[in-house]
Amino acid sequence: MNRPPDGPDWVHEIKLDGWRLQVRVEDGLATLRTRNGHDYSSTFPELARAARGFDNCIIDGEVCFVRKDGITDFSGLQDAMKGGKTAGLIFFAFDLLFLEDQDMRALPLVERKKRLQALLGENRDQSMIQLAEHLDVAGSDVLKAACNLNLEGIVSKRLSEPYVSGRTGIWTKAKCRATQHAVVGGWTVSPKGFSGLLLGVYQGKRLIPIGRVGTGFPRKLLDWLVPRLKQLETDASPFSAPIPRKAGRKVHWTKPELVAGFEMTSWTNDRVIRQASLQEVRDRSDKTFRPDWVNLPVE
Repeated sequence: MNRPPDGPDWVHEIKLDGWRLQVRVEDGLATLRTRNGHDYSSTFPELARAARGFDNCIIDGEVCFVRKDGITDFSGLQDAMKGGKTAGLIFFAFDLLFLEDQDMRALPLVERKKRLQALLGENRDQSMIQLAEHLDVAGSDVLKAACNLNLEGIVSKRLSEPYVSGRTGIWTKAKCRATQHAVVGGWTVSPKGFSGLLLGVYQGKRLIPIGRVGTGFPRKLLDWLVPRLKQLETDASPFSAPIPRKAGRKVHWTKPELVAGFEMTSWTNDRVIRQASLQEVRDRSDKTFRPDWVNLPVE
């Protein structure tokens, strides 16, 4: 876990595992757009209808699937989107950028949150749109509680700052990341060079693919790793199931003699790792390695 900031100007929100959207309401018509301007109104039609009664505004937030235990689940959101069953999703509003004719972005966060809370209070019947609550207690305590609940992490924001896009230092993320180990069964190469390791875990004699790790490769490690992978290269895949191919990347197979240690945030419904970052690579001959360190989620 990385340490979140503390101090009287910082507040902390639970990091949601959803789809970032801006709800834009103008003259009773609501559209849903990503930060890049892509229109998702037809993907989440119930949310677009729910926002029609709001005053002219732009609300920043995240649409999420919420499990029965109250935890947001990105895999559940993906399933809802694929199946067109988006009526039960929740849009968590955490910032207000425009209200009527006023550009709110120059106001401090504490004022924008007050205006947002008042706006949502005027539309209490729209339970699909809810305020993302924040906590003004010690960030380390909030992060510890989030990790104990198996949440993804927290977002910390400065109450005194205006709204600024991008990573500017006025907000930070602190993630709860689980450490895992897996067997390396191959690697991928993009036009720019080495791009990641293909990982698996044994069930009996079968090497079950669990996804790819593509970040956390310092040059010193690559100088050792790439020649070692080429020594172990083989024509046949060691995995028990096909590996999805990504356009522009070439796959190389390797004998399953290396072990990768990595951090991750969660598993998808297809039992694939999410947001993995490499921590170490070593030979399976290392006696401290135990194959049961990686456990697939129960189907």
